Amino acid sequence: MSRPRSYIWLAVIPLLLFAAWLSARSLNIDALWIDEIYSIYESGGAYFGPLSPLDIAFRVSASSTWPPIYNFTLAGWGAVAGWSPLAGRALSWLLGLLSIAIIYRLAREMLPQKPWFAFFAAVFMSGSAFYLYYLHELRGYTLHILIGCSTATLYWRALRKPGRHLTYGLALTLVLLLYSHPFGQIWFAVQAGFHLLFQRRHPGWKRLILPFVIAGSIYLPWVLVILKYVSLELSAPRGLSVEMILTAASAAFTNWLLLIVAILSTLALRRWRKKPIQYLWWWLLGGTAITLIINHFVPFLFHIRLMMAILPPLLLLPAAGLLELKRWRWLQVTVCILWLVMGIYLSNNAEFAQNLPGTIPSISRPGFEAAIEVINERATADDAILFRLEDASIEDWLSAPLHYYFFGTPLHISLLSTVDEENDASFEQRLSNFVGNAPWVWVAAVPDKAAGEQITALAELLNSRYIRCEIPVDMPDMRLEMYAQHQCP
Repeated sequence: MSRPRSYIWLAVIPLLLFAAWLSARSLNIDALWIDEIYSIYESGGAYFGPLSPLDIAFRVSASSTWPPIYNFTLAGWGAVAGWSPLAGRALSWLLGLLSIAIIYRLAREMLPQKPWFAFFAAVFMSGSAFYLYYLHELRGYTLHILIGCSTATLYWRALRKPGRHLTYGLALTLVLLLYSHPFGQIWFAVQAGFHLLFQRRHPGWKRLILPFVIAGSIYLPWVLVILKYVSLELSAPRGLSVEMILTAASAAFTNWLLLIVAILSTLALRRWRKKPIQYLWWWLLGGTAITLIINHFVPFLFHIRLMMAILPPLLLLPAAGLLELKRWRWLQVTVCILWLVMGIYLSNNAEFAQNLPGTIPSISRPGFEAAIEVINERATADDAILFRLEDASIEDWLSAPLHYYFFGTPLHISLLSTVDEENDASFEQRLSNFVGNAPWVWVAAVPDKAAGEQITALAELLNSRYIRCEIPVDMPDMRLEMYAQHQCP
């Protein structure tokens, strides 16, 4: 007898629209940051290319710990959609929305008799503020999640419906998984470990070993690149402490609803005898354990986004736990609404993502681009142009974005904290050297940044040698001041 047709998937459409709306609002909210510029550089985009696929692979291997699948994808997308920040981020946005649909499909394959499990999984994924944040970044995280969840979906489908096309399709997605992100190795190991240890009695056990062997063999050439970066990480360790990793991840990955997620995940243990539930716990705990063990010996985990591969099981387990509350529909509805409301709240809270350990500050786009427009229109190569975008201790991270936006111009530009940095002289002397005899000085500063000694030194220099003329940009996120050496126009 065939299974009754379920139309619950129709309810996923509003969830996709909800996630699309909530994440799309951030697509153009901030300027590109250093890692996004690396994405463009490694993909041969904008003025860094174009590059052939082979050249992209060589550039990635020489400059990044990431494998090149995302760069190939971005290069193809950029050739069609262009290389503006909005166009590049739209790729991550689309891939992120597709991954929500895929996690629904994964849940349906795992527990085909429980369609509400798939719906709850889509609710948790579409309302995850942490994941939605990365739908607006010009990086490969959403592609990594999409490929990983597609791999898991094909695996469970191949277990239920043997077929050569599914076997080789699984091999292909496993290759893509390994080449999508450095964490792909851990995800691959978790998936392979589950099959080898927990599925030995399944009639397709031997048949599905082949895709793992094929994928591992194709990945071997990139292992040499990984070993190179392992030596670099050992020479300059960046890893966070275990306590910081677990604290940050448990809060961010659960929309600040850790207790609710923990209770629901515990309820999922009532179905422990079912292989899919064992798989989810193995995926979550095994992936976390392997990551922490590797990080102990090779401290690489400088941000919890690097372990985003454990986010899907962390969301699927409470979805399975909600099934146990079927007698209390109102409670299921309340949990879903609360999760989505927290997703909205945290997505609108700028400090949610920016305050996570290891986060590099971003530049608010509206004021920054307004200042760029005025400077490009009115400044000359003889002028001195200074930006204060962050506190002095971390502002150097914004040097690459600043120079990216001014690439190709003859203008004399610097961050205040890195002014004339090749010189060993005092800051006051370096600042004086940079300004020189410039007829005009432009100072663009984010208003809420602490003044500090550098701002004081700049103010003293300008007061002694220049006249403030006007403020062409005066916005909440940027103030641009213009100083003249002799007289204002």
